[in-house]
Amino acid sequence: MSPSRLPSRRPSQARRRQISVHPIHAAVVVLSVASVWLLLPQLRAPQPLDPGLPPPAELFAQIAEGPPRLKDHTYKRTEFGSGWGPARLPGQEACTAREAALLAQAPHSPPTPGSCERPAEIFDPYSGTTLHLEDLPRPPEADHVLPLSAAWDLGASQWSTQLRVEFANDPLNLVVTSREANQAKSDQLPSQWMPPQRHTHCWYSQRLGAVAYKYSLALPAEDLARMRASCRYFRLRDYIARLGG
Repeated sequence: MSPSRLPSRRPSQARRRQISVHPIHAAVVVLSVASVWLLLPQLRAPQPLDPGLPPPAELFAQIAEGPPRLKDHTYKRTEFGSGWGPARLPGQEACTAREAALLAQAPHSPPTPGSCERPAEIFDPYSGTTLHLEDLPRPPEADHVLPLSAAWDLGASQWSTQLRVEFANDPLNLVVTSREANQAKSDQLPSQWMPPQRHTHCWYSQRLGAVAYKYSLALPAEDLARMRASCRYFRLRDYIARLGG
């Protein structure tokens, strides 16, 4: 309920009565205040923004809830195309989808329009840090936000090859991160894995949800529940902001 829809208080008679607070009620209030205090750093933390992503509650309400994921061992990476396909972004047609994803996370535009040259550094939303590519022991990896094998299990096995290739190279479904983070995630869904940087959990849930919605994939109930939970702190943050405004 938004502040503008809160019920009006009764007149002054209620306020003139002596107020007695039960010890248990007082303890609940103290714990609630303490919880909000502990969450303040997270509520204030800047979020990686994707302007095209709808609000979490609106988005999650549009995603179908499916049964638990059952692993289909017929999955092969080649079912989604051999290697990286061409980028699908204007001006980057000469780049691969992976190269375009790297450029999308670079803090500076490439010196030459249409260039596919690897940037010197990128922002990694999973860790919330800047990766200096020359300093990494291993090259960064392009992660499929909604993993290919998970998509296969959730219904992509019934798609055409063309649609699977589109899914694998869709910039909405690609995030470049460190090899360590990508390997730790593997093909897990949100109930089993979230980015190491807690402040990005809601954004990650929105991004994965947007992919599932775009491709009409139902998500298991446990994963949708985890995604909704990841955004509850930011709903509280927005509520506090409205109260202060």
